[in-house]
Amino acid sequence: MTFTKTSQKFGQWADSRANTVYGLGFATEQQLHQFSEKFKEVKDAARLAREKSQDKELANTALTIAAPQDLSDELQSPPVMCVNGPEDKLFRSQSADITLASEKERIKKMLSEG
Repeated sequence: MTFTKTSQKFGQWADSRANTVYGLGFATEQQLHQFSEKFKEVKDAARLAREKSQDKELANTALTIAAPQDLSDELQSPPVMCVNGPEDKLFRSQSADITLASEKERIKKMLSEG
């Protein structure tokens, strides 16, 4: 989303996901400028948070790849990993276990056919 100043005291932005255009009128140009700056700050902060979240997902994937398990093993309960101490525990979600199980089955099938 991009905030656009459409006049001295009015601005608007579009939300393509909601297929909606929003507009705001301000009493002064200064207020419009302040809102525009805050809008940009929040947008940048959201982008950084999204990138950080994606980096964490990639790091979790790398941990899984770095410690492969025997493909013939039955699906086990998710491992607990301590990050900074006993309070900081990461668990694989149930959907991740289902995805892992189906991926194991796919690889087993490929190996048996290969």
